[in-house]
Amino acid sequence: MKHPLWLILLILGAELIIILVFISYDWHNEIGKAQWQRDYGFYGNETLSFTSERGNIFYNQIFIESHVKFEVTHFLLPTELEKLKSRGMSSLGDVWFDWIENRLAALFSALENIIQRMSLLLLWWPVWVIILISAITSGYIKLKIGQSNFSYSSPTIHRYGFKSALILFFMAILLIIIPIAIYPWLVPLLISCGCGLLGSVIANRQKKI
Repeated sequence: MKHPLWLILLILGAELIIILVFISYDWHNEIGKAQWQRDYGFYGNETLSFTSERGNIFYNQIFIESHVKFEVTHFLLPTELEKLKSRGMSSLGDVWFDWIENRLAALFSALENIIQRMSLLLLWWPVWVIILISAITSGYIKLKIGQSNFSYSSPTIHRYGFKSALILFFMAILLIIIPIAIYPWLVPLLISCGCGLLGSVIANRQKKI
């Protein structure tokens, strides 16, 4: 496919639609509990308690204190007073409003799980910075050595290395969003490998003539 970005956006869009339309609030609740158990076994109680508290702070600041959740709910669902004012239509909208309310609960539960995962991933940023700096430095040195002795830079390695890094980063985003319990080491590993591949991309950058 000549434009893989469209495919990536299509897959992400499909995943978001599935989360919004088909996944229930109870499912997100169970996923949160299952994810906690896996993370607990990998990180331990102290680390997980710290990241969980930080995730709660992020969630409250983004959705509660900013009134985003309240405004979205008020926009899509009528208040009790508004229901009383439209007595003749209230029964017609009960099923629809119940479905909307369930979808909103599922949506904000999914967002809370995503923020908790991102809070946990923040533990890894020093590792990713080290890997990224090492990969860029190593790739740049190899590039300069290659330019000085006229060695061959592989356009294939450059092209597929770049595409592979993008795929790994995309898979990491997909796993952060996906409403299933994942292994705690999986996303950090994908991002670490993606950062490492950038060294090969830089080392095999085509020489300017």
